[in-house]
This record gives sequence, C-alpha cells and structure tokens, in this order.
Amino acid sequence: MSEPVSEPKKLKAETGKSIFIFGSAELADSLLKEGLVDEIRMCLVPVILGGGNPHFKPGDWQLPLRLLDSTTTKNGAVILRYEPVQA
Repeated sequence: MSEPVSEPKKLKAETGKSIFIFGSAELADSLLKEGLVDEIRMCLVPVILGGGNPHFKPGDWQLPLRLLDSTTTKNGAVILRYEPVQA
C-alpha cells in the first residue's frame, strides 16, 4: 500500500464524516485502485478550454461506474454522481 493511501484507509475505517478530494487525479487513482472510493462527483462546465489534465490517470485497468444522479445548474453545468461497481 502506498503512503498516500495509508491515512485515508485508516480514516475510512472510522465512522462518521466523509472524505472529499478535489482535483488530484493521482491521489484519486491510488484510492480507486485500493477500493477506497465510494462515490465520484464530476462537474461538466459548458466551456471549451482546449487543454488541461484528464480526470483520471491513464492505465491498463478498468472500473465500471454506475450513475447515481445528475443535476443541471442554472448556467448549464452538469453535476454527475457515480459509484464504482466492484466486480
């Protein structure tokens, strides 16, 4: 288990509060591989920037996601909630 994953793993074992990660594809990748992610929230904003970073790191593995909910905001952004589907 990698160092960045050890503390979130301890926190997840506790009851109570949720853990949120914003904008860290590398940390999210580590947590997803360890099965520590219960929900993924993404916001699609109606602007084309022409560049940027991917939401997830490239890899040789797949993790199916199940859509839980979608909400459209007043400015046209769409907030998507997914849960990982473990095999």
